[in-house]
Amino acid sequence: MKNKNLTLFTISILSLIFLILSISKNFFYVFSFFVIFLTSIYGFSSNSKIWYHKSAHIIVSSLIGIFLMAYEILNILFSLISGELLNIKLNFYVIIFGVFSIFIVYFELRDLNKQHNQEVQ
Repeated sequence: MKNKNLTLFTISILSLIFLILSISKNFFYVFSFFVIFLTSIYGFSSNSKIWYHKSAHIIVSSLIGIFLMAYEILNILFSLISGELLNIKLNFYVIIFGVFSIFIVYFELRDLNKQHNQEVQ
């Protein structure tokens, strides 16, 4: 991704919005979105010695979002397996953020591979 500041800003704003929307549902989601928010905000502090500093924060924030989505999907599957159909509480915010995170990781890794290939040549 070319504009890493915009990506970090988008991740931080979405995680903050989903944090606020998830307050009444589950504290685990609130804490996870807060960690994503802090990771993406800290990514704005540029470290000139490490050229991939912002990319690392983008990838880590997105991976936490992907793990959070996997937790939500497993929670739904285990509720289905145990037969507790009335206890399924689908959290759309987590799934939306997880899908968004998958796309971000894909495009960021593709961009890092392009940069690496240009440096090798």
